[in-house]
Amino acid sequence: MSDATQLKRFKSAQEAFTTVINKVESTEWHNSTPCTDWDLRALVNHVAGELFWATPMVDGRSIDDVGDELDGDLMGKDPMATWDKAVQESRSAFNASGAMGGTIQSSMGPMPVRQYISDLTCDLIVHRWDLGDSIKQTQTFSSDELQQLRTMLDQLAPMSEQLVAGGYFAAAVSVPDDSDEQSKVLAAMGRSA
Repeated sequence: MSDATQLKRFKSAQEAFTTVINKVESTEWHNSTPCTDWDLRALVNHVAGELFWATPMVDGRSIDDVGDELDGDLMGKDPMATWDKAVQESRSAFNASGAMGGTIQSSMGPMPVRQYISDLTCDLIVHRWDLGDSIKQTQTFSSDELQQLRTMLDQLAPMSEQLVAGGYFAAAVSVPDDSDEQSKVLAAMGRSA
């Protein structure tokens, strides 16, 4: 897949998430989410935090170099302004000259930037569904988004038990065989559509 396609997918996932977050009412920031450890504010904080990590990672900094700079509540008094800043900074990081050909130092070891942006894109897609569920705004994945998520799940399948044990994913839930593809993908990530 071309770098331009990956960058386009990342931007599209950010824009779709932003569309949903713009629908959050001030009284909804503490709504529960399908991610049972997080309310809506914590969920958005998690995704914004992942986007803020893009700049130091693409710039070659390690997790140890960054330390606790991006820990805790990053949302502040104006969550939307923080979200917009996270989107712009991450987009700039990946669009920098030569960035897509680089390697980051992830918690699991060296990772190509192309894989890193793909993982972030999938996280934006999945958590957009979580966000929509939290505020009763049904989200439907495009066929391209479903394909991206299915590819990610196939790649992670050999590590699924470790990912569940480590809290990265909820345990898969069962769905009827005749369920639609979105329901099956969500179920594989521990979500009931």
